[in-house]
Amino acid sequence: MWGEGFSNVVVSLISEFYPIPTLLAKPGPVVLPGKNVTLHCQGAFQGMRFALLHEGTQDPLLFQSGSGNSADFLLHTVGAEDSGNYSCVYYETTMSNRGSHLSMPIMIWVTDTFPKPWLFAEPSSIVPMGQNVTLWCQGPVHGVRYILHKEGEATSVQFWGSTSDDGAFPITNISGASIGRYRCCYHPDWASPIKIQPSNTLELIITGLLPKPNLLVQPGPMVAPGENMTLECQGELPDSTFVLLKEGTQVPLEQQRPSGYRADFWMQTVRGEDSGIYSCVYYLDSAPFAASNHSDPLEIWVTDKPPKPSLSAWPSTVFKLGKDITLQCRGPRPGVEFVLEHNGEEAPQQFSEDGDFVINNVEGKGIGNYSCSYRLQAYPDIWSERSDTLELVGAAGPAAQECTMGNIVRSSLIVVVVVALGVVLAIEWKKWPRLRTRDSDSDGRDQTIALEECNQEGDLGTTTNSPSSISQGTSVELPVPI
Repeated sequence: MWGEGFSNVVVSLISEFYPIPTLLAKPGPVVLPGKNVTLHCQGAFQGMRFALLHEGTQDPLLFQSGSGNSADFLLHTVGAEDSGNYSCVYYETTMSNRGSHLSMPIMIWVTDTFPKPWLFAEPSSIVPMGQNVTLWCQGPVHGVRYILHKEGEATSVQFWGSTSDDGAFPITNISGASIGRYRCCYHPDWASPIKIQPSNTLELIITGLLPKPNLLVQPGPMVAPGENMTLECQGELPDSTFVLLKEGTQVPLEQQRPSGYRADFWMQTVRGEDSGIYSCVYYLDSAPFAASNHSDPLEIWVTDKPPKPSLSAWPSTVFKLGKDITLQCRGPRPGVEFVLEHNGEEAPQQFSEDGDFVINNVEGKGIGNYSCSYRLQAYPDIWSERSDTLELVGAAGPAAQECTMGNIVRSSLIVVVVVALGVVLAIEWKKWPRLRTRDSDSDGRDQTIALEECNQEGDLGTTTNSPSSISQGTSVELPVPI
């Protein structure tokens, strides 16, 4: 598509049909005032008509019919007003309106001083020992050679970038030999009369060579917008340079060289974008850029209300018989005090520094909805938002249902066993009347025989009531149990 800001006249006449051309500047894109520059437009087909466009103008700047497949546009005695983006297009000379796409724009600088490039490190200029880093020399001029220069070395590193604005200098497995100050600049062969400004100075610092410092914040890690705070970096060695870092930034925020063991980084009228994770390092002036390990990260909140905590239950949200549940309230940082609420009111065990609350289900009083919040100990009047609600349940919960199903299975087995025993006993009980009848008949016959024997003895004259006769009579009259 046509570039924004270029002429609409040619756009209305030409449909994009042919391949995109290329546009180059000779001797280069940076021209001294009063000199000439030639813009060379290279097409793909012969017998075409070419047009040169200057960003910000309504009509094409120049037209030319190329003898071959290219055209040269000469700009005489250029001035500051000729600086800007240029592009070109080619099209058929017939009435078909078929033409090319618009070329990529090229920037022409009319100046006696080369634009200053910018040098930065990715991912950061503070690099742990053994890691990789890429130094980028970035500038607005295309098709130039970049030079990276390290302070104290006579030689420089060169990188040719013909189609990119950036020059990349990768450094792998970084070591102590890589530490130092770096700068970069352009080095165009065709622009020797033009002054070249070097880039900014980049200090490449290697960490992991000294003991880590300690980072504190005053008055506390949570600050209201518009307030002031101080980050204190406490090192282990005197005469050190301290560097303050923030996660997500490529360059250090600030450097200090205090006389003692500590550097105070003062941050005035902080805003929301000052929130983040900070750390610091230090290095000795006698061994510059051989730095310590990073301090422990320190998270800063610039807000009037801290974010809400999370609330969870251990081992589950279902009460089991004789078991307690621990509610765990967790905030985004240490050094806070938690409070627990039950059904909108403070629970009996109100405050906790570790965020753990033990709940028991005495007479069903532990069942219900819970939430928690916290406050920083340095700001006891400022509370966080409440956590999401967490519900504790009793028998209606899934675990209780599992217990109930287990009881039902065990009870069913007991019923089956009892019924089976009942059936066996009933069968045996039905057999007992026949046994009793059979035994009674035999007892009657025995008693008849005994009476006959007794009568026979009486006929013989034995009528004395002796103990033996009494016992025999008693034994006859009493049935023998089965």
